Amino acid sequence: MLSALDNVCIPLINHGEVRATARAAGMRVNSDGQVYLSLPGGDKITVSPPSAANPTNCGMSVIYDTGGGDALRDGLAAWASHRPTALAADKAAASGPEDGGVSIISTWVNYGATTTEGLIYIEHKKADGSPLNATHEQADVTLSIRPS
Repeated sequence: MLSALDNVCIPLINHGEVRATARAAGMRVNSDGQVYLSLPGGDKITVSPPSAANPTNCGMSVIYDTGGGDALRDGLAAWASHRPTALAADKAAASGPEDGGVSIISTWVNYGATTTEGLIYIEHKKADGSPLNATHEQADVTLSIRPS
């Protein structure tokens, strides 16, 4: 996931070409124009490149083994703190209602002189906080890099 942020999302936000960027990162492009990587055991990363409506945002959907959400959040926190301009923690595992369940949201942000960077991590759970599936969970990640 961190490699996809560095090697797919950031180049695409900086106007990289989707197929060339995906190929360089060892990923593929599906018919919807999303970049994806299927991993062993049913895990998967799908990247939605920036669009005309959201040219500074790169979205990612991650399917991972049940119970791995804390490790993903910790990895994102470390990644955010080691950016050239570190992103400060804004929200840490804040719960919010979601259609039929709950979302656990963590965010990091840096309001720089020339750019503003933001990272959002959302885990999707049942209303009682348990995983949606017995073997896999899903989270969404959004990276935004825009002029200040």
